[in-house]
Amino acid sequence: MQYQKVIAKYIYNVARTLNCNSEEFQDDLRFRKFIDDLIPFLNDTRSHFATLNYDTLFYSEFNDDQEVDGKSYRICHRYSSRTCLNDGYRKTGFDEANFDRETGEDFGYYLHLHGSPLIVDRRNAPRKLKRHKVNGHDPKSARHIILSDGALKPFLIERSEVLRLYWKMFSKALGEADEVILFGYGGFDDHLNRIIKEKFKGRKFVIEWSGSKHFSDDSDVLESKEISADNYWRRKLGKRTIIKRSDNILEFKNWDDPNSFIPF
Repeated sequence: MQYQKVIAKYIYNVARTLNCNSEEFQDDLRFRKFIDDLIPFLNDTRSHFATLNYDTLFYSEFNDDQEVDGKSYRICHRYSSRTCLNDGYRKTGFDEANFDRETGEDFGYYLHLHGSPLIVDRRNAPRKLKRHKVNGHDPKSARHIILSDGALKPFLIERSEVLRLYWKMFSKALGEADEVILFGYGGFDDHLNRIIKEKFKGRKFVIEWSGSKHFSDDSDVLESKEISADNYWRRKLGKRTIIKRSDNILEFKNWDDPNSFIPF
């Protein structure tokens, strides 16, 4: 039992460390321009947004007031019906009913597919910490954080009611989507690749660094060989996958028409 507690604390602390980003990067003009292009798009389209890591870069920008071209935005209003993105948490806590849009609310889903150090257990129920309380939190478990070998991730997702629901809503989001954009993703989570390949038959865009190298993962070869990005991603995600490789992916701003992005 002591070993399990130590491992849980270690996993939580790793996620907590990754959750902290340097202010220098958040203030970098290239990142600011990238965010300033993304925020109005989410506000206008109510697109779904899912993350796989624990960093606070997007979370901070979505939950704090932002000004873009003289217009004020806050993408996430936790206690307001005016929210653009909804992660399932409201005043009453976390519940599938909070994703219900039949009441007339218009929002996209904000899904932390591999969890977050903000999500903890309190009194046998998942609760969401305020950001300023994360560093002082004494973890008793890391049930809502996925940090493991890829093959174990589906089993770890199943043990968390929060993550199970996020993946359920992800399937629903795929059914509503016109297209899928994967940004800065390496392709190593086969459980994610599988659900996209099986559930979504529309166009998929992969925005990746031009220096990325891809290798065959065929089980019948002793040494993996390097393959083209097109070959790699179509194996992972299926047909209708379009790859855009850029020296700086933060230059991407063509959210409404990814096919028009011409990397240099």
